[in-house]
Amino acid sequence: MRILVLALSFLTVAFSAQAETKIAVVDTQAVIAQTNAAERAREILKIETEEAQKNIDKLEKELKKKQDDLMNKKSVLSEDKFKEEEDKLKKAVRDYRMEVRASQEGLDRRNLELRKPIVDAVREVIIDIAKKEGYTAILPTKLVVFHETEIDLTEEVLKRTNKKLDK
Repeated sequence: MRILVLALSFLTVAFSAQAETKIAVVDTQAVIAQTNAAERAREILKIETEEAQKNIDKLEKELKKKQDDLMNKKSVLSEDKFKEEEDKLKKAVRDYRMEVRASQEGLDRRNLELRKPIVDAVREVIIDIAKKEGYTAILPTKLVVFHETEIDLTEEVLKRTNKKLDK
């Protein structure tokens, strides 16, 4: 009899704990991508990418001209002088490649720099909603196989994130 009462007590505690569990889901990637701040960041990055591409195109054009000039002079230059000019061209090619790599790395850093405040704001909004509305867990939709639409907070998180970032 005691065991039965003890088992019933555990079941009652388990069911009451389960009844208090409040879970929601959020498509964080969609929220991050759809914020007004993300649109502004994409515009900034587009402009900066175009500027970097203009610079790369200019360097590439100069490099191509140097290569063409060297090939045109090949028949009139001594072998040593041609080798010296060819070495200069090879160095210019290496410098160009380094510049392309540095430019891409700079754009990657800039993208992260522009995205960080958005990601941080989304996280803060989700935590705020969880605390104020008593959620036990708010999970990314990518980790959930199935969920009812009523527990999807994506639109609410997007609305609050835009409000927070558009101040």
